[in-house]
Amino acid sequence: MPRILRCLLLTTLSSAPVALAAAGPTGVLTLSGGDYYQGEWLDGGDPGVIRWRPGFVGEPFEFGWESVAYATLPPPRDAVLPRGAFRFELSGGDVVVGDLVDLSPEWFTVSATLNGADPPQQLRIPRGRVRGLVRAAQGDGGQNANEFYIGPDQLSAWDPSDEGDWQYAVGGLSTSASHASASRDVKLPVRALIEVELSWKRGADFSLELGVTKQAASTALGIFEVWIQGGDGKPKKVQEAQPLNAPGAPAESKQDQTEAFRIETVGGHLVAVQESAPAADLAPLRELAPGAGRVQLRLYLDQTANRLTVTTPAGEQLAELGVGGRTVRFGSGIKLTNREGDIRLDRLAVSPWNGAPPASVRGDQPRVTLKSGESVHGELTGYRPEQGRLLVTPAADEPASDESDNDAEASEDEVDPTEPQATEVALDEVVSIVFPGGDSEEAAPGGAVLSVNLHNGLRITGAARGVEQERLRIASPNLDEELVVSLADVRAVRSASILPEDGAPAAKRKSLPRLETDDSRSVGVLSAGTEDHADRGDASCLMWRPEGSRNAAPLLDNVSGRLLFREPPPKPTTQAMGAAAPAPQQRQRGVLGAIASVFSFQPAEPSAAPERQDAVMYLRVGDKLPCTVNRIDDEGVHFSSPYSNSDFAPHNRVKAIELVTDGVDGRMTSAQRDKLLTLPRVRENDPPTHLLVSTKGDYLRCRLRSLTDEHAVVEVRLEEATLERSRIARIIWLDPPDNPSDGADAQDAPPQRDRPRVQAVQRDGVRLTFYLDRLEEQPAADNQRGKGGQTLLIGESDVLAACSVAVDSIDMLLLGDRIEQARAELSYQRWKMQNAPAPRDAADSEAGDASTNFPLVGQPAPPLKLPFYSVGADQGGKEFQIEDYRGEVLVLDFWASWCGPCMQVMPVVDQVGEDFADRGVKVVAVNLQEGAEEITAALDRLQLKPHIALDRDGVAAQRYQVSGIPQTVVIGRDGRVANVFVGGGAQYEARLRAAIEAAVAAEDVE
Repeated sequence: MPRILRCLLLTTLSSAPVALAAAGPTGVLTLSGGDYYQGEWLDGGDPGVIRWRPGFVGEPFEFGWESVAYATLPPPRDAVLPRGAFRFELSGGDVVVGDLVDLSPEWFTVSATLNGADPPQQLRIPRGRVRGLVRAAQGDGGQNANEFYIGPDQLSAWDPSDEGDWQYAVGGLSTSASHASASRDVKLPVRALIEVELSWKRGADFSLELGVTKQAASTALGIFEVWIQGGDGKPKKVQEAQPLNAPGAPAESKQDQTEAFRIETVGGHLVAVQESAPAADLAPLRELAPGAGRVQLRLYLDQTANRLTVTTPAGEQLAELGVGGRTVRFGSGIKLTNREGDIRLDRLAVSPWNGAPPASVRGDQPRVTLKSGESVHGELTGYRPEQGRLLVTPAADEPASDESDNDAEASEDEVDPTEPQATEVALDEVVSIVFPGGDSEEAAPGGAVLSVNLHNGLRITGAARGVEQERLRIASPNLDEELVVSLADVRAVRSASILPEDGAPAAKRKSLPRLETDDSRSVGVLSAGTEDHADRGDASCLMWRPEGSRNAAPLLDNVSGRLLFREPPPKPTTQAMGAAAPAPQQRQRGVLGAIASVFSFQPAEPSAAPERQDAVMYLRVGDKLPCTVNRIDDEGVHFSSPYSNSDFAPHNRVKAIELVTDGVDGRMTSAQRDKLLTLPRVRENDPPTHLLVSTKGDYLRCRLRSLTDEHAVVEVRLEEATLERSRIARIIWLDPPDNPSDGADAQDAPPQRDRPRVQAVQRDGVRLTFYLDRLEEQPAADNQRGKGGQTLLIGESDVLAACSVAVDSIDMLLLGDRIEQARAELSYQRWKMQNAPAPRDAADSEAGDASTNFPLVGQPAPPLKLPFYSVGADQGGKEFQIEDYRGEVLVLDFWASWCGPCMQVMPVVDQVGEDFADRGVKVVAVNLQEGAEEITAALDRLQLKPHIALDRDGVAAQRYQVSGIPQTVVIGRDGRVANVFVGGGAQYEARLRAAIEAAVAAEDVE
C-alpha cells in the first residue's frame, strides 16, 4: 500500500489552540551559504540555535548558529544615541558606552544603557580586557544625532554609480560588478572615528575614500609608481607608473580628483593613501592573501591637522599619514569602489572623536591624556566616585606626568616613601586612557560565538545563551555576567565562527531544490506534511526543511513563490519558425474570397488528408498540455490528453490551440500586431473572438463557430465560411477590451480554496495548475501509470479534474500569486483586443497649427496601408499606401461624418487640392471607422467625390496621433511630416495654402 500523507483540517477533533512563541521584530536572517529569510526571531532556550519564522511557514525553523552568517533587525523609529561620558574599547573590537562607576584591581564597573528607555545597567568589565577609554565628543555625555552614523543602511540612502550593480541584504552593501561605486554623505565630523568592516569572496580590489563630496571623488592612484617595504625590510615595487589617459589608466579628469584619504588595494597589499600632485603619501597596512578575506579597521580622521591614523580593533596602530601645515578641503561623505572581484561593506560606524591619539604608550604603563594636552603615565590604582578623581600610580623611577599638571594632584594618603606616589586626576579632565598590550585573547564561554551590535553603537562578542521574552542573552569574556539586551535594540548579530579566513576558498554548496519568495531564498528539501500539523488551519500538506535547519515546517496555504528543482535553461535566441513566407498570391475580392485566399482553400483539387499531428492546448491560467482536439462547438473544446482526466474545456478557460506545431512562420511586425488587436468602433458590439493562423503564416480575425476533423466554420462580418482544418495551424482566443465597469481581469481571478494552488512546470514544457491535496510517495512495486517508485503531487484542477505529477519530472513549481505573474509573461496571454481611440470633435475655432510642438513634425510619415472607398475616382481596386506618394506633396484629411467642423473643412481641402493638382499635390481624405452608408450620405450632402481611404480599425488614427478632428497632415516630397493642423476656422484655408506652398517649394530629398 502506498504511504499517503494528506493535508487534513481536523475540524471534528477538539484540541487546544497552538500557542505561538513570542515574536521579535521583523528582520532578515542570512545563512553562511547565502540563503536569506525575512521573518521574526522567536524565543528559544537552546543556545545552539536561532528560532526564526519566515513569512512562508507557520512554524519557526531552528538553525544552528554554525550555519548562520548574519541576523539583522530594523532600526527603531527614533534615533538611538550612545549615552555616557566614555567609550570603553575592549578586546576583540567590542565597545561599551557609559559612565565609570567604580574601579578595582580586577574590574571596571560601568553604568551603560542597553535597552532603549530602560534605566542604565551596571556592567563589570575585567581590567585586562579594556584596551582604552575615549571621552564622548561633548564631554558631558550629551550627543548630537547628526554626528553619529551606524550602517550601512538601505541602498536607497546611497548614491550608486548604477543601482542595478549593488545589493543591500543582511545589513551589508555588496557588489560584484567591475568599477561599481556607491557613495553616501555620512556627515563626517571634523574629527571622526570611522569603524569599517569589509569582506570579499573572490579577491580584494577596492578603494574606500573618506571625506569626499558627491562631485569630487577619485581613485587615480593607478597613475603612480608604488613602492612599499617588503617583509624582508627591502623596498618592493608593487605597481608600475601609468600615464594619464593610457589604456587601463583611470579616466578621471583633473577637476574630479580629491585629496581625501583612502584605504585601497595596490599590488596585493592594503594601503592607506592621500594623493596630492605630484606624489602620493602612502602607508602599507597589511598584505592580502588570494581568495576570500575580511578586514576590520579603526580610522581616526583629523581634518584640521590633515592626518589619518589607522589601527586594528584592538588598538594596534598600523599606519599614520598626512602632511601638516597644508589646508585640505574635505567633504563629509564616504565612497566605496569595487574595481574588480567583489566587495561587501559589512559595517560602517562614524562617531565624533576628541582628537586624542588612539595609541602609543610608555613602556608597559597606561597613559592618561588630559584636556590640557598633558599626559599622566602609570597604573590606575583607584577611583573616588564622590570626588570624581582617578588615582594614577607610576612605576618606580618613572615621573607621574610629562610636565607639571594642576589637574593631577598628589594623594594626601600616607604612603611608603620608597614606593611611587599616586597622583589624583579629575575624571572630568580626562580625554582618553590607553592601556598597553592586554591579556591574551580569551575564548568566549562554551557555545556559539556571536558578535552583537546594538543600534546605539554597543558591540559585544560572546557565547549565545538563548532568547527569552524577546531578550537575547550573551556570555562574553569582556563582562563578568551575562549581557541581556532586547531584540528591539539589536541591529545585527554575526556568527563569529563562520568568518572566512584570508585565502580560504569559497565553500561549495548545493543550490537545488530552492524555494524563492519575494523576501526569502532557501535551499532545502521538500517533504509531505503530517497529521501533527493538520490542526493548524493555514498550513499546507507540504513541508520544507532548509539546509542548515534542524527541523522542517509546513508551508502556508497562501504562500507565493517558486520552487526550483532544476535551474531554468537560458532563453533561446529568436529564430524564424519554418520557411520564409511565400510571395503573396492574387487575392479574390469579397470576404469569402479573401478567406479562401488566406487559407489557400482549393476545394476543386482534392488531396490526401495530411497525417494528424498532436495538438497543444494553452489554458488561460497558464497551463500547456499536449492533446488531441476532437471538436470545438459553441460550448468549448472537446479533447483527450494523458495529462487530464477531463475531456472538455469551456471557451472561457482556453487561450490558444496549436493544431500544427512545426513549420509555421507566424512572424509579424508590430504594426501588423497593432492592427490585429485594434477593435474598430463599428464593431464594438460584435467583436471578433478568435484569431486563426494559417499554415502559411497568414492571420484571420473571426468568430469560430465549430471545428471538426475535416473543417472549421468561421464567421467574418456576419458571413460564414468553411475552411479546411488541415490549413489551420493555430487558434487564439482573443480577450475583449477592458470594460471599466466589469473590473480588471474579473474572470481570471482564481477561486479561493483552503489548499495551496500550484503550477507544475515540467521538463518537457507541460504546465499544469491545480489545488494540491497531498504529496504521495509511490512504492517502487506500484507501476500504475509508469510512475512507480516516485513521489507524486496530487490535486485537482478547475479544468483538467484530477492531476498527478511526478516530482522528478518537475523543473519548477509555482506557488500562489506567482502563477499569475508567470502567466502574464507567456506569449499567448498578450493577445488582448483594444478599442480604437475615439477622436474628439475639435472645437470650431481657428485652426491650430500644431507644427511647433506636434511630435510627428519632421519625422518620417508613419506607413499606412488602407483600402480605398469605391465612390469617387476609379482606383482600380488598389490600396492606399503612403510610400506610393514619395516625390509628391500629400495632404491627409482625417474626418468623420458626425463631426460638424469636418464637414466644413472638407470642401476647403478638396478645393485647395484641385488648385495645387498641377504642382504635384495629392489629397486623400481618411475616414475614421465608418460604414459605407454614413460615408455615402456625407459625400452626397457635400456633393464631393474625393479620394477616400478607410481607417476601419482606427490604426491610422493611432499612428498619426489623431486626438481631435478634423486633423490635416501635410507630408513633403521627402516623405516627412511638414505641418499638422487640428480644427478649422476662418484662417484655416490661408494657413493650409501657405503650408502646401512651402512644401511644394522645398527641394525633394531622395
